[in-house]
Amino acid sequence: MYTVDITRPSLYRIVLYYVNSDKDVHVGTITLTPEESEKSVQVDQIRLKPTDGEPMFSTVAGASGNIPHTFVLDPGRWTVSIKFERGNRLLLVSSLSRLGDSAAQLS
Repeated sequence: MYTVDITRPSLYRIVLYYVNSDKDVHVGTITLTPEESEKSVQVDQIRLKPTDGEPMFSTVAGASGNIPHTFVLDPGRWTVSIKFERGNRLLLVSSLSRLGDSAAQLS
């Protein structure tokens, strides 16, 4: 799990930098949960293709993996959870970027 403090309301994309040493595509779920209960939880799917041991970038793009998904995040603290059903040989480094800005690493 990661936490991120959002200071400006905007549309955001999540970019994963990962290694998938398996030969299969791994499908997982990413959940963004606001600290404040009046804000909505946001959920989407992640597809990580095999990388032959080399790191690769992937934007969270839903079940199809074709159209990058944007998350609507309002100011406040958010918890980002990434879960996979299987995939013992995955290494993830994540970042969150506001559309039009450079990426900031999740902590």
